[in-house]
Amino acid sequence: MALAYKVMVRCPETGRRIDSGIRTSGREAINSGLFQSGTISCPHCGHLHSFESNSFLDVDRASSVTGLWRPNR
Repeated sequence: MALAYKVMVRCPETGRRIDSGIRTSGREAINSGLFQSGTISCPHCGHLHSFESNSFLDVDRASSVTGLWRPNR
């Protein structure tokens, strides 16, 4: 079974993790450039944080690999 990943963002002010709600099957989500100019509103500090410098992947044990985001090739 393939792993599913959550695209997460770390709040640079509090160090806490923010779940973006995006699920993928691999690093292509981070490496695709999709998030180069994207931001997410932080529930911890109230500011906007960029995906570009603060995003990372975390294993999502609750998601299946069907219906995950994949870049167009």
